Amino acid sequence: MAVNDVKTNNGAVQRIGYNTAVESFCNKAGGITVGAGAYSSMATRVWLDYGNNPETTGLNGWVYFEIHNKQSSAHVVDRVFI
Repeated sequence: MAVNDVKTNNGAVQRIGYNTAVESFCNKAGGITVGAGAYSSMATRVWLDYGNNPETTGLNGWVYFEIHNKQSSAHVVDRVFI
């Protein structure tokens, strides 16, 4: 389940949530040029919620984002966060 950033360990440890990871990728990818037939990618560590309170229960995990350009020419990525 996607979560926002949370603090665990009685507020001592800041954990990056999936929603922040998506926004970070969109911000970093926005405006870059992806060549014809190429791709841009980013992997980042996130805090995953598995149904309980994410401040007390969760898992460290990784998420991998990619933008594939299947066009025959270079493409400039728009920063669109939906």
